Amino acid sequence: MAGTPFSAFNPGGTLIVGDQLAGLRGGENTLFDPTITAFSISINQVGHGFVIGNPIGLLGAVYTKAQANNAANSECVGMVSSIIDADNFTLQFGGPVSNIDITVTGGGPMVVGDVYYLDPNNAGQIVNVDPAIAGVAGTVTKPVLIAYSVDAGYWYNWRGQVL
Repeated sequence: MAGTPFSAFNPGGTLIVGDQLAGLRGGENTLFDPTITAFSISINQVGHGFVIGNPIGLLGAVYTKAQANNAANSECVGMVSSIIDADNFTLQFGGPVSNIDITVTGGGPMVVGDVYYLDPNNAGQIVNVDPAIAGVAGTVTKPVLIAYSVDAGYWYNWRGQVL
């Protein structure tokens, strides 16, 4: 389909999805990979210390618990969605995360429908009170999850804003 746009409507009623670079890859359309089933990867980091639900960032080559106390610490790469063992975990980039550890929410169940923000006071935790309400200069308001049960929610890595 050389020379066709990325997507075009065929007058016959069929949507054609083309791949501009197909010729560079031996003619195969690599735009959609049906073998990818989740937005997550397994990570090996000796003694990581994470629990399910920790929002985490990347400091150099080391994964750390994210915190909204400043712009640098609030940069998240994802949320821990499973613990394999003391040295291995699954990092989820988006979508539903279940079995969120109660320590991540400050010790209580989540409120269904509430938006959860990166916690400015505790690394690796989320809170359902927007840090903008406190208005502490230099902290970050960064929504990261919408709860759909008391221990599960939809993880989104929205852009934060420094107060």
